[in-house]
Amino acid sequence: RLKAYGLWDYEELLWDAVELLEDPEVLGKVRDRFRHVLVDEFQDVNLPQYKLVRLLAGDGKGLFVIGDPDQAIYGFRGADYRFFFRLKEDFPQARWVYLRTSYRCPEPILMAARHIISHNPDRFPVKLSAHRKEGPRIRLLRPSSELAEGIAVVREIGRMVGGATMLRAGGETERSFGDFAVLFRTMHQVDVLEECFLKEGLPYRVVGGRGFLEEPSVRGALAFFRFLLDPQDPFRARMVLSEGPFSLPPAEREKASRRITEGDWGRLGRLREVLEEFEGMEDKPAQEAVKKWTEIFGEDGHLLRLMRLAEGRGSLRDFLGMLPLYKDGDYERRGEGARTEAVSLMTLHAAKGLEFPVVFVVGVEEGLLPHAEGDPEEERRLFYVGMTRAKEELILSAAKSRILHGRRAELPPSRFLRELPEDLVVRETPGPRRRRTSSQLSLFT
Repeated sequence: RLKAYGLWDYEELLWDAVELLEDPEVLGKVRDRFRHVLVDEFQDVNLPQYKLVRLLAGDGKGLFVIGDPDQAIYGFRGADYRFFFRLKEDFPQARWVYLRTSYRCPEPILMAARHIISHNPDRFPVKLSAHRKEGPRIRLLRPSSELAEGIAVVREIGRMVGGATMLRAGGETERSFGDFAVLFRTMHQVDVLEECFLKEGLPYRVVGGRGFLEEPSVRGALAFFRFLLDPQDPFRARMVLSEGPFSLPPAEREKASRRITEGDWGRLGRLREVLEEFEGMEDKPAQEAVKKWTEIFGEDGHLLRLMRLAEGRGSLRDFLGMLPLYKDGDYERRGEGARTEAVSLMTLHAAKGLEFPVVFVVGVEEGLLPHAEGDPEEERRLFYVGMTRAKEELILSAAKSRILHGRRAELPPSRFLRELPEDLVVRETPGPRRRRTSSQLSLFT
């Protein structure tokens, strides 16, 4: 159906490329252009990507791949780390180089992470060792609820940053807010954390997850604005009937979209009325169009962010043309008065490839991490990725109860916590709030 509109999704592009390269004449011309094929993050390739690698690599003499099967966390996208094993079969002459020294994590964190991941079968026998042999043990918090967890996190960060002068005098490292990351399994966990950061006055930023442009209220507004630019376009008509206040059941959209592009509005008279209200706004400032939309259909936080994003971006037509060029970082949600140095709040998936001096992994509870609907082995790899983001300190948290699906539930600690070596863990229960020192208070004024 997409191809009827001249559109392809990413997977279709890959398979079409495979089909094209299966033509010997085309493949020969492409291979003549490239002497080497280099593939990064090989553990994340899927079937069409692997077929492309095989076709382009030929006999494999110019093929170089790098990856870590223990960090394969995109199985839900079709990625399969077992292509590493397939590579050994398809290119038996390949030379394998194992990187055995970790320069990021100190030994206590690396040993614990290695112990966790060793419970997965079918792994490559790579035994990592830490370049830094000394470091603090992993701390495990057991707060009473998700709110108590958020409070414990922000107070601990405030204590570490607020006590920076004292720590430095004692020979330890001075901390800034940018040194911290709080990692979690799902974006549903971020709301309580944000509330705690806002109340405590700590600067933070929410990274990754679903950008606000993917929120239903924003998608509905943007679908209408694109339809406004060209009401005769059947694809735009279909989108405006799929999102927002004019959405129809899927079975009705195709026929209705054809009718309205031909001027037959039928039951969609309200859409026509709103279209007439916006007549001529295509070339007016984009912010005015968003404001008018909120006056008609009401506003929420996501639409207000869209209005702020539209400010100073030219006409509505120009703004819609720019939107595809924005990156996820342009949509980062920040706390009030957030500075350049801010605590990063992100999902475990979004944290892959990053590192921070101090890492909190929260919600380490059965049913959440590992997720009840996830593959246990991939969930273990995801936890391993989270643990190994820490350059200096790692703090884990497992709440005793949490609201899930609208109901409070008591969740046992994750099975992964039972797999941690006891001698590498310090177990703590968050205590009552301590009074801030004057040096700590100055950070929040």
